Amino acid sequence: VQQDVPIYSEWVGTTVGYVTAQIRARISGYLMSQHYTEGAFVKAGDLLFRIDPRPYQAAVDQNEANLALAQAQLDQSRAQLAQAQAQVEQAKAQIAQAVAAVTQAEANQRRTELDVNKYAPLVKDGSVSQQEYDTAVQNNFANKAAVVSARANVEAARANLLRMQANAKQAQADITRAQANVAAAKATLDNAQLNLGWTQVTAPIAGLAGLRAIDLGEVVTQDQTVLTTVSTLDPIYVAFQLSE
Repeated sequence: VQQDVPIYSEWVGTTVGYVTAQIRARISGYLMSQHYTEGAFVKAGDLLFRIDPRPYQAAVDQNEANLALAQAQLDQSRAQLAQAQAQVEQAKAQIAQAVAAVTQAEANQRRTELDVNKYAPLVKDGSVSQQEYDTAVQNNFANKAAVVSARANVEAARANLLRMQANAKQAQADITRAQANVAAAKATLDNAQLNLGWTQVTAPIAGLAGLRAIDLGEVVTQDQTVLTTVSTLDPIYVAFQLSE
């Protein structure tokens, strides 16, 4: 009888998961414990191994302290800036007062100068006593000195304002530097916390967990030591060699 018949062949093969993930340590350290059963099914995120976390916890604690110190320095710089800005405003007020004092002193000096000019011809004909004239002259000299002193006070107040403005700029620069230090400390702390989290080795996928490839207590090397494998079972493949 002529008919179609299937052709069968037999091979020896090995079952292979659709994905086989090699579990490697992201940090270096001593392997402390195993938290799965070899050959059992694990879910994604299940804890497989734990690496000694103590040095990484110490790094986190130290970087938290550094961040707190940097934040305190930033707060201090902000307080210094507020104080410097207040001093700038106070210096501006002092300038305004000094300018007003100059105006008043100049007005007084002009009045006494008018008195001197008025008494000068009168003292000759005896309408004004010599004492009154001398008093007017002395008052005019005193008011001239007051004008010079008031103007000097204005210049001193302006110089003081420049110093206060320089202090404010320095305080602003200190804030910028302190903010950079805070950002750097936060980044370092984030990295330390990330390393601490990697002391717990978890399954990246769901599947069948293989044999432990390293004994407990041994040192694992970052990104090099293979701890175990996790293979998915659905779908699953079979690898075999075809004959010629």
